[in-house]
Amino acid sequence: MIYLDNNGTTLIAGGVKEILIKYCSCVNPSGTSEKAKRLKSQIDKVKERISKDLGCPMIIFTSGGTEANATVLHALNRSTIKNLPTGQRHLIISSVEHTSSLESAKNLSNLRVSIVKVDKVGRVTPDALSKIIKENGPPDMVFIMSANNETGTIMPTAELVKIARKSNINVYYHTDAVQFVGKMSLDIKKLGVDSASISAHKFHGPKGIGILAVNNRMCKLISSAPMFCGSQQEGLRAGTENVSAILATGNAWNLVYTNRQKKNKSMMLKKLTIISRLTKELDAINIDVIIIGDTPSSPRVLPHVILLAFVPRDKTIRICNVKLRDALSKESIIVGIGSTCNASKKNASHVLYAMKIPPRVRSGVIRLSLSDNTKKNEVIIAVKKIIKVLPSSIIPAKHKIITMNKIVKLRNAQKTRAKVRTREKLK
Repeated sequence: MIYLDNNGTTLIAGGVKEILIKYCSCVNPSGTSEKAKRLKSQIDKVKERISKDLGCPMIIFTSGGTEANATVLHALNRSTIKNLPTGQRHLIISSVEHTSSLESAKNLSNLRVSIVKVDKVGRVTPDALSKIIKENGPPDMVFIMSANNETGTIMPTAELVKIARKSNINVYYHTDAVQFVGKMSLDIKKLGVDSASISAHKFHGPKGIGILAVNNRMCKLISSAPMFCGSQQEGLRAGTENVSAILATGNAWNLVYTNRQKKNKSMMLKKLTIISRLTKELDAINIDVIIIGDTPSSPRVLPHVILLAFVPRDKTIRICNVKLRDALSKESIIVGIGSTCNASKKNASHVLYAMKIPPRVRSGVIRLSLSDNTKKNEVIIAVKKIIKVLPSSIIPAKHKIITMNKIVKLRNAQKTRAKVRTREKLK
């Protein structure tokens, strides 16, 4: 198998897996025994190391990036801290955030949500943030990711923080750094953000564990309105610590930041190889390769992500990315898709809609995301397989894919008609 969906999840590293298994059966670190105290000491060492690298006084272990993001949003929604208004709080959040964050924000009753738009490469610009602040008023919190999970576009976080603070000196700034961390260095203090969310399974750590890095301001906000009450983790996140996952995450953290620049350079070269080979080969069969997002070699894009679309020059046909993904899977090539080939908004990627990508281009989008372990010969094989199966993914331009929702509706309608016929027979 050639795995090129590392933005979805990375494969757990060997040494990390060993630690996960070793500590899966252990005492409660909140206990009073010597074993419990030693475990607590090991957890504290992991916290100290990661906190130091992130430039923050404290980290909170969560069940993942989703919980880390939700913790911040719930704190803003419920806190009675003095520097927040007693009525609705104004949250500015970007249109390309993870769906879980956008939906959580919209469903919290005490938040007035403003959506800041992105430009054609999927980036929130300083001008865009300034504009929405001018239109909707100063925010109580700004929530903008460090880098997008589909395009790899890196946001100008330091500049955005300055604009937010200029409008409201007490504003909280949170960044979803789930895709950013593990590829790029993150220093909360230097950037000026109050908090950042991180997920271990994005950098070869275990699933089900995340990190919320906080400064003292955010720590006070969360402690005033924790999602769950309890004594663990300084009262900021209740529940017995997931010891095996925490220690395994510590090991994954040490591994991922060893020779980081060298690893990034290697991934960038492989990424450019994929793009150049696909562009050259597909040009011969009249299919264009369109990069979605910023210039692939730009320092303002993550080094391992390629979001591209295959677009036939013959406008009567298009590529169905679901068919392409499934065909590649049969060839043991695992890729992600930025949206389904059904052009309906219900099923397509909200990121592509936010970037105003045309339907015919959206239809042919796939995402290739590399890892530190991706080999050069693997990307060459993957290119050959994509070229091989691409013709089987061509469909008419106006062809509609029947989605699972439509199938369920059709089945329900058939069942209803059958019941009606049965009742009529009984009469």
